Amino acid sequence: MAMIKRPGPLDLAAWRTLLATERMRTEDLGAEAGFWLVASESGTLVGGAGLELGADSALLRSVVVAAPLRGRGLGRAMVEACAEKAGQTGCSWLYAFSTEAPRFLIACGFRETTPSEIAAALPDSRQVALYARLKWLDSERAFRRSLSTPKGA
Repeated sequence: MAMIKRPGPLDLAAWRTLLATERMRTEDLGAEAGFWLVASESGTLVGGAGLELGADSALLRSVVVAAPLRGRGLGRAMVEACAEKAGQTGCSWLYAFSTEAPRFLIACGFRETTPSEIAAALPDSRQVALYARLKWLDSERAFRRSLSTPKGA
């Protein structure tokens, strides 16, 4: 069974490797800002997720689970832990970008929104800045989840 925890000094490099294996972006990922979680099983890093925290909103970042462990609830557990942390810091909304996993996000209580809503809610986000610089914002799918109503409401 996988254990979800805050990352240790060696976990960030393993998380970057897992993200790269899944063809996910890593260049703006840093443990120095936000809230990050990793999942490990038998001493091997098998997942990760993070948050960029804003004043009233948070951006869910880099959710990944190693392919052999998908479908066991690990990704959902990390999303829920991130949502709980965002709510504890006073955030009302949790946002995410995804072109690859919209069904997963919807299953976690997210609803589709616009990339411009995320950019307006989180103007200082590292991911928003990266996507704007690469001119990707308009082609991204964007999602939001209220943290003040029960999931799925």
